Amino acid sequence: MNEYISPTVLNLIHKCVDFSEIIPIKKGYSSDLKYLLITPSSRKYLARITPVGDARAISSMRDQYNLLKDLSKFSLYIPKPHQFQIDDDGRLCLLILDYVDGEDGEEALIRLSCEDQYRIGFQAGEELKKLHKLSAPPETPPWFMMKLRKHEWYCSEFSRNPVDTKGVNLDVIQQFITKNVYLLEGVRQTFQHDDYHPANLIIHDGHLNGIIDFNRSDWGDPIHDFYKLALFTRNISISFARGQVDGYYNGSPSYDFWNRYALYCAMSIIPDLVWSGKQSNLTGSDELKHSFRRIRTMISDHEGFTRIIPLWYRQ
Repeated sequence: MNEYISPTVLNLIHKCVDFSEIIPIKKGYSSDLKYLLITPSSRKYLARITPVGDARAISSMRDQYNLLKDLSKFSLYIPKPHQFQIDDDGRLCLLILDYVDGEDGEEALIRLSCEDQYRIGFQAGEELKKLHKLSAPPETPPWFMMKLRKHEWYCSEFSRNPVDTKGVNLDVIQQFITKNVYLLEGVRQTFQHDDYHPANLIIHDGHLNGIIDFNRSDWGDPIHDFYKLALFTRNISISFARGQVDGYYNGSPSYDFWNRYALYCAMSIIPDLVWSGKQSNLTGSDELKHSFRRIRTMISDHEGFTRIIPLWYRQ
């Protein structure tokens, strides 16, 4: 154990797991502290520690723990949650999960054949379908209202903090959204992973081995879980992306799927610019440049949103 770990963190983890080795895990955008725990019997666990500021944040983390327990009933690829603990000061929440061996798909897929990429994508689609069997609570507000309100908020944020669109015609995008937003009325609402792409899927020995990172999970239209295909997945592996769609539907999907998929892609553009602009300003990174690359690819795939089924699906 070469890296300093605070006594508070060590004591909190020791209350739950008798470990002989603890290894910090650095990967990911989250501010959570993550550790691989190895017990004397060589059992592996993931310890995730989240700083919390109030009872509402603690309640949210407990909800996530219970959600993982529910989801593990639908898919064997959900890391099984074992314990939820709060430190004595009420400032840290600890989640103990099974550790999933392997590497994330963003790294693993590029070393596999197109056939294997498609096969794993197909399996990822099948597993996502299982997760969507978990229905939203009855008190969940209508999806149309929630999604439109969030879109309007991002548009307001973009107006307050505009960036050079570098030739991207946002007016055309907004016209497409306005014309098609009615498609969101009355849709069935289920669990949403809300960040389902290869970086959050674990691959081991050429097979899907786990689904991770439920920090952004929500309730809403299950098709919303597919728009990350356009932003991330198709840039990593088109074969995987096609497989995910085909696996979810056990074949080619209907035009109803593609109509809503294209709408969610269009609605993702302003949020992506807002998030990337903030990251670039905060860290001095190239996130905004990457954002424009993703957006231009998406617009090209839909030929300026004059076509619904993206070009990558037909390749």
